[in-house]
Amino acid sequence: MITCSVQNPECRPHGDRPFPSYPRWGIEYHDTTDIFYLRSSSERGFAFDLNYGNLGIGLDVPDARLHVANSPYFRTAVFGSEAGNVTSKTNVSIGSADSDARLFIGKDAADFGEIIWRHSPNPSEGYLSISSKGASTISLQESGAG
Repeated sequence: MITCSVQNPECRPHGDRPFPSYPRWGIEYHDTTDIFYLRSSSERGFAFDLNYGNLGIGLDVPDARLHVANSPYFRTAVFGSEAGNVTSKTNVSIGSADSDARLFIGKDAADFGEIIWRHSPNPSEGYLSISSKGASTISLQESGAG
């Protein structure tokens, strides 16, 4: 537990025993905004907004339950294996070397659409499909079938 006191006004771990080489490293709390930050010696990395329950990565004030800042040089997020070869600007990779990669978009478990990459050891047999409940599926396959 980290406590704030006269001896530890910045609420740093180890209180009156700060790390001389890293004077700003650790946990930072802002009383006026009710946000905790995990930070390195040079910048904030994570922000936990206690008022709204939001988590920010790479920014100071998260505007959503999970808010990830734009990454100008690398992928913004990778879920599973890295897929695709564009690694700059804001992009998200969803991949798996062993099975299908799926992205669900919608209201809830009964009302949604999905984008699926069907994995195959033979790339010409893999395909991309787009579907929604109660509608036809669109499939794109390199070999022209589907």
